[in-house]
Amino acid sequence: MPVSRLQLAKESIMFKKFVVPLLIIAGAVGVTLVMARMRSEPEQSTASEPVVLVETITIAPQNAYINVLSQGTVEARTRTSLISEVSGQVIEVSPAFVTGGFFRKGELLLKLDDQNYRAVVSRQEAAVATARSALAMEEGQTDVAQREWDRMTAAQQAQVRAKELYLRKPQLAEAQARLASALADLDAALNDLTKTTIVAPYDGLVSSKNTDIGQYVNAGNTLAETFAVD
Repeated sequence: MPVSRLQLAKESIMFKKFVVPLLIIAGAVGVTLVMARMRSEPEQSTASEPVVLVETITIAPQNAYINVLSQGTVEARTRTSLISEVSGQVIEVSPAFVTGGFFRKGELLLKLDDQNYRAVVSRQEAAVATARSALAMEEGQTDVAQREWDRMTAAQQAQVRAKELYLRKPQLAEAQARLASALADLDAALNDLTKTTIVAPYDGLVSSKNTDIGQYVNAGNTLAETFAVD
């Protein structure tokens, strides 16, 4: 009996060690096969595009004002160097003709002594009057010569070698040229006379000045530096 029990114990151990695991594996394989056969085919569905919800507005152009904080250097749009075109002594100065002084367009800034320029204008006016008188006399002599020429016979006219000179046309042209020259000189003298008065070209400020009352300035001297305030 003891030997038989030992043998049974060994067989029981061998059964549990080898046969039971095999039975468990076989059972698992069987269950897997059964489940595989019972599995239904998955349903196929068509993917739809996602719908995105958006909000839209109609765009219309309009003016917009944006405040921008910045810094920089402010410069005048117009800067001018006042330069004298004639020579003379400064006899009058505007109260605004100081550094930082404000002036209006057309306002007197400086005035130079114009006595010599007025004398030149007077002499040129006299020259114009003389030239006008000479031209009038020459026109009269030309008219007389033309009437004499018209009274001459063809034979007498043929004897005159210099018809133009006889009719005093060169003398008349010279008198006309002298008058034109005298008028041009008078215009130049009047122009110089107006330049003795320096007026403001625009509304502005004096940034610096280089002359003052009593000083003698020459043509081409810089009198002041100005800038516009517009």
